[in-house]
Amino acid sequence: MAKLQWIKLSTELFGNPEIRILLALPGGQTAVLLYLFLLTAAGRLNDGGRAGISESLPYSDRFLSIQLGVSPEEARAALELLQELELIDQDGDGFWEIRGWETQQTVEKDLQDREKNRLRKARYRSERAKEPDNDENDETDCPASVPSCPTGTNRDCPVSVPSCPTGTKEDSPVIVPPCPETDIEEEKDKETEQEKKESKKKKTDGRFHPPTADEVADYCHARGNGVDPQRFVDHYTANGWRVGRTPMTDWQAAVRTWERSGPRASPLSGEGRLPKGCPPGAVLGPTGIPILPNPSDELRGIL
Repeated sequence: MAKLQWIKLSTELFGNPEIRILLALPGGQTAVLLYLFLLTAAGRLNDGGRAGISESLPYSDRFLSIQLGVSPEEARAALELLQELELIDQDGDGFWEIRGWETQQTVEKDLQDREKNRLRKARYRSERAKEPDNDENDETDCPASVPSCPTGTNRDCPVSVPSCPTGTKEDSPVIVPPCPETDIEEEKDKETEQEKKESKKKKTDGRFHPPTADEVADYCHARGNGVDPQRFVDHYTANGWRVGRTPMTDWQAAVRTWERSGPRASPLSGEGRLPKGCPPGAVLGPTGIPILPNPSDELRGIL
């Protein structure tokens, strides 16, 4: 039988009444030391609590005295104390046995229980593998009627049809998710998501990205102002996209500032419109004063 590398010792060992009695008696410390030695010897032999030098050679008084460094008489007295307190016994072959070994040391029992559990699980898996497959006779085909997409869609509507429950023999109703009413709505949703992604990217990027004239035009159109998008872009492109001496961080805010200053608006709409009475071909100058490319003499007094 294999030797054990470890044995179990109760943390209440020195609170045990027998051990406390031993410690109070003359020579009791030798007896406690001998008891601990016999525990380790029994674990090493691993034979139901028998303590011996080997499976065929028990410990004699002389061998124990050598192990503990005491006289044979002291070893004999310690053994008698342990026997008197019913901590050890001696069998007919002269081996010392630890009383209550199986209760104290459940190592072997644990190994046996683990082996029993392993065999039981293996037997259970083997029996499960031998059971016939009852799913072979199940009729799982159930045709489903998938409704067509409503009028207005330009491409096929994707439909996910769930499989039939096991054992179904008749047609089963299938719940089909509704198709979008039109592809236009779907495209609008995609554009909205794209705009959100771009806006989020600009915010998380932490850097200013100059807009294009089309972006400014879309923004101005959404606000219904009269700002000239191309003029706005040309102006800030020329000065390095700065507001005064400060680098621009929000071009939409700059558009709103232009929106409030009429002369910078487009000459054809809203604020910044030419005053009444201006001749055809007149445009607003950089300072908001209407001018003509080649004003005639008769108009110079007006302009």
